Amino acid sequence: MFVATVVAGVCGAVVLVAALRSRDRRAIAFGVAALVAFGVLTVRGLRGPQRVLGWVVTIAAALWFVVSVLTQTVPPPSTAQEVLAVVYAVPGVLQAVVFLAAAVLVAVPLLRPVGAGAGSLWSSAEVR
Repeated sequence: MFVATVVAGVCGAVVLVAALRSRDRRAIAFGVAALVAFGVLTVRGLRGPQRVLGWVVTIAAALWFVVSVLTQTVPPPSTAQEVLAVVYAVPGVLQAVVFLAAAVLVAVPLLRPVGAGAGSLWSSAEVR
């Protein structure tokens, strides 16, 4: 289950980066769907802070997709520069939240064995 969660998160991030660079809407939708699946798998399989981050990934990815579609298809009601700046900044903020939460979810379990190995090496080392 953990491997599937990690693979879904990594695949979603890779597809999204490539899609954002090429501005391919279908690939963006696929990448967001993979991140939503990653969040749902995390929520269903883990407990504690990881579950909370799973909810953050799921909700922020869904909101990011909806807000991105709305900013690309619906003209904003006001043309004031300040309003436009806020409207078009929201998808980027949601994207950052999704990627940071997903990175924490993937990095913590991967770094835990590294920390344990470094700790055992340090405790067994003869430093004089």
